[in-house]
Amino acid sequence: MRHHASNRVVFVTVGMVVLAGVLSAGAMLWNTRNVSRDYDRAIKKELEQKGLAYGYTATTFLDALGEDALPALEQVTSRAITESKDVVAGERESLPTDDFANAFVNLQVWVPDASEEERGYRTLYSIDFEGAGPEEVNASADQALKVALVDDAAARDAPAAAVVDSTEHLLIAFPMTIGGQEAFAVGTVSAHEEFAFFAAQQRQVFRNGIILASVIIAFVSAIGIAASFLVSRDLTSRRRAEQELRRSETRYRTIFEDSPVALLELDAAELKRHLRQLQLRGTHDLRLYFSREPEAVAQCAALVRPVSVNNAAVELYRAKSKEEVLERWGKPFSPETLDLFRDGLAQFAAGTTEFEAETVGKAFDGTQLHFKIGLFVPPEYQDTWAVVLLYLVDITEQKHAEEALRDQARRDLLTGALNHAAIVDELRRLVARADARSHAIAMVDVDGLKALNDNFGHQLGDAVLVAVANALRQDGVILGRYGGDEFVVILPGADRRDAEAYRRAASERLANTHVRDPETTMPVSVSASIGLAVFPDDAATVTELIASSDTEMYARKRQRPNARPARTPPAA
Repeated sequence: MRHHASNRVVFVTVGMVVLAGVLSAGAMLWNTRNVSRDYDRAIKKELEQKGLAYGYTATTFLDALGEDALPALEQVTSRAITESKDVVAGERESLPTDDFANAFVNLQVWVPDASEEERGYRTLYSIDFEGAGPEEVNASADQALKVALVDDAAARDAPAAAVVDSTEHLLIAFPMTIGGQEAFAVGTVSAHEEFAFFAAQQRQVFRNGIILASVIIAFVSAIGIAASFLVSRDLTSRRRAEQELRRSETRYRTIFEDSPVALLELDAAELKRHLRQLQLRGTHDLRLYFSREPEAVAQCAALVRPVSVNNAAVELYRAKSKEEVLERWGKPFSPETLDLFRDGLAQFAAGTTEFEAETVGKAFDGTQLHFKIGLFVPPEYQDTWAVVLLYLVDITEQKHAEEALRDQARRDLLTGALNHAAIVDELRRLVARADARSHAIAMVDVDGLKALNDNFGHQLGDAVLVAVANALRQDGVILGRYGGDEFVVILPGADRRDAEAYRRAASERLANTHVRDPETTMPVSVSASIGLAVFPDDAATVTELIASSDTEMYARKRQRPNARPARTPPAA
C-alpha cells in the first residue's frame, strides 16, 4: 500500500511537475510571441521615425539650394549610379555609407498633374539604381502606396514615411519646390539588412523559448538559472539591435553634418513666449513696435539660443570648432543682421514659417561675407519654436563677380578710366547734391593724337592715351575718358584755387611723360591741353560746366605752339 501510495505520490508529483513545466513552457512561448510582435512594431516605428528625420534634413537641404535643387539631386544620383556600377564591375568592394543616394533603390520627383479629374501626379524625374533585384522592382512599382504617401506629405506639408513588409523597403516622400512649383521627392530605400537582422533576432527569441521549455520540463529545479541565462542572452540581443539602430541614426545624421550648406539648429521657445506676452499686453503690430523701440530687437535676438551646427557652418564662420560657433554666434549681431531679424520676426509672428533674404556679415576672423540666409520652422514645432532651422549660403564670390561686371561696364577698356556715360553720370550725381559745396572739372585734350596715329600707328596712339590717363590720376579725383582723345577729371569739393593746383601738378606729370616708338624705340613726348570750370561759379548745370571747361581748354590750346585747330565744343 505504501508502495502504491508512493507511486501515486510520485505520479502526482511528476504529473504536477510536468503540468507545471508544460504550463510554464506554454506561458513562456506565449509571452515570447507577444514580445516578438511588440518588438517588431517598435522596430518598424523606429524605421519610420528615421525616415522622417531623413526627410526633414533633405527638405532643408533642397530648400536652401532653391532653383538648383533638381540639378543638385540629379548630380548626387548620377554619382551614386556610377559608384553602384563600379561595385557591380568589381572595381570597388562596397558603396560609401555616408552618401544618402547610395541607399536608394528608386528615386522619383513628382509634380501635381492638373489634367487628372482628381488630384494626381506625373513623374518629372525618375532613376532606378544599378543592381536592383525583383523585390526592388516590385517596391518601385507600388504606385498606390506611393500616391497615398505623397498625399499625406502634401496634406501635412511635411515628410512622410512608411515601411513595406512584403518587400522589406522604406518609402520616404518629402515636399520640395522646383521653379516655384510644388513638387515631391519619392524614394524607395532598401531595408533588407535591418529586416534580416530583426528576423534573426526573432528566430533567436523563439529558439530560446523552446530550449527554455525543454529545460523547465526536464529540470524544474534549475528553471530559475536557465531562465536567467536565456533572458540575459535576449537582453544582449536587444542591446545589439539598439546599437544597430544608433548606427543607422548616425548614417542619417551624416547628411546633416556633411551638408555643403551651413546649418544651425536654434531654440526660439523663449522668444515665442515673449512675443505672446507682448500680444497679450496689446502689442499686435510688431513692425510698428520695433520701429518705436529699436532696442527691443536686440533683446528679442538675445532670447534665441543656438543648439547645434554642422561642419559647413564651422567652415563658413572661419571657426576652429563647433563649440566656438555656438559660443560666439550672434555676439553681438551686426546692424544689418538686426534689421533682417526684425523683418523676419514680424513675418514669423504673423504666422509665416519660412523666411529668406540676403545680408552682409562677418566671419570670426573679420572677413566680410555676403549671405543668403533662411529660417524654417518644422511643422511639429510651429506652436513652440523649440526647433528653428537656419541655413546660410555664402554668396560673396557671386556678389563680387556682379560688382566686377557692373564696374567693367562703366570702364574704358584701354585706359581703365570711367567711360563717357559713367563719368557724366558721376558729374550729374555730384551737381545734384544739395550740400552748397563747389566742385570743379578739368577737360583734357591730348595734343596731336591724330598726327601720332597717322605717322606712328595706332599702337603708339593707344600707348599715349594710357600714359595721359596715368598722368591725370591723383588721389581724390574721378577720371573718365570723355571721347577719343579727351578726358574729364572731376575734382569733388574743389574751388578755383584747388583746380589750378591740380592743373599745374598734372601738367608737370605730363611734361615728364614719354612713350617709345615700338619700331625705332625713340621716345615721343606727350602733351595735353587742360581747361577748368567750377560749379556753381562758372556754370549751374552739367552741360554748361562741360562746355565752359571745353571752351577754356581750346583757348589754352590755341596759345600753345603745337595747338591744333579749334573745333565745336562737345555736348554732355
